[in-house]
Amino acid sequence: MSKESEDADIQRVQKHIDALREFFDTVQVFCSRQEPDDTISVQMGSGNWHARYGQVREWMLREEQRSRNKARREDQD
Repeated sequence: MSKESEDADIQRVQKHIDALREFFDTVQVFCSRQEPDDTISVQMGSGNWHARYGQVREWMLREEQRSRNKARREDQD
């Protein structure tokens, strides 16, 4: 990926982070796209780092529990 393309991705994500920050204390964004030779990803955020970290961690734990529950249900069927 070229530096210009990377900069454009960062600017695009930052624009939306700025817009969301008008309404929210913290924002964390994870984006990715598949290119022919690579997966391009951008992770950016704004606001209190500890709050963002906690929110992402809580989401991960909840998703892991949902996956375990789904696997149990499938095993019972």
